[in-house]
Amino acid sequence: MPVNLGNPTWLTIAVDGNTPSGQQQYAGRMIAIPAGTPLPTSIDSITVSGVTLWGYVRQGSSGLEWLVQPQVDPNVAAVNAIPGPGGWVNLDARQVFYDQGLYLLKLGVPGADLRTGLKKFYDASITEYQARTPGLLAFLAKPL
Repeated sequence: MPVNLGNPTWLTIAVDGNTPSGQQQYAGRMIAIPAGTPLPTSIDSITVSGVTLWGYVRQGSSGLEWLVQPQVDPNVAAVNAIPGPGGWVNLDARQVFYDQGLYLLKLGVPGADLRTGLKKFYDASITEYQARTPGLLAFLAKPL
C-alpha cells in the first residue's frame, strides 16, 4: 500500500562540537515534518522513534537542518520561544514570564496550555503597546 507523506518540510539532522556524544550518530538522517506543523523558533526538541533530540532549526547549505544541542530545561525553552526570532530584548520581562509560568505549573496548569496562554498574554501586551498613541508613549518615557 502506498504511503503519502503529502508535502512535508524536510530537516537534515546536523551536529557540531556542542552535540552530546551519544547523539552524533544521527548526523545526516532526514526527518519529515508534516505540512503545516510550525517549526520551533528557538531551542526545542523533536522526538523520533522514541529518541528526543534537543536543538534548533537553521539554514544549511543543502536546506533546513536540525542542529542537535544539549538538553535544556523545557520551561526555559518554552519561555525563550515566546517572542519568536530574535528572542527577548528585556531579560527582566523574560524572568517575569518564567516565574509566572513556574507558579502556574505548580498550581497544576498543564504545560501545553500554559505555553499557549503565556504566548497569548505576550502577543496581547505587544498589541496593546502598539495601539497606544505616540504622544502618550513619549509622555510616559520622560523622566519625572
